[in-house]
Amino acid sequence: MNSLLPILSKEASDIYKASSFPVKCLPPLFHDAVVATCISKEAPAEMAASIFIAAASLACLSLVEVIPTHTDIPEPASLYMMVIADSGMGKSTVLESVARVFYDTSSDINKEYQKLVKEFNIAQAS
Repeated sequence: MNSLLPILSKEASDIYKASSFPVKCLPPLFHDAVVATCISKEAPAEMAASIFIAAASLACLSLVEVIPTHTDIPEPASLYMMVIADSGMGKSTVLESVARVFYDTSSDINKEYQKLVKEFNIAQAS
């Protein structure tokens, strides 16, 4: 395992034992993010890994297209993920921490758009 977080080897070992999800098989960046999330948020590895995989899919959504054999019309490659867990297991906690980058980016883009619209309207009024 080419982990970026060798200091977490004891904690990672505990996560491997407690989880049926093959955390060791994840790419190093995912592996370390899942292990760190499991430790910091006290979340199950299955849930953390599922949320990170869903986030990666969301990040790649505009970059990947599928062209079905029955049509020549490109379609987005979408991954639908559902995490089912009891209340208090940390679904919202993990999702919010992973999705924060998407929320922040969306907010920044929206602010930039509002600024450009305002500048455009001022230029049109002149």
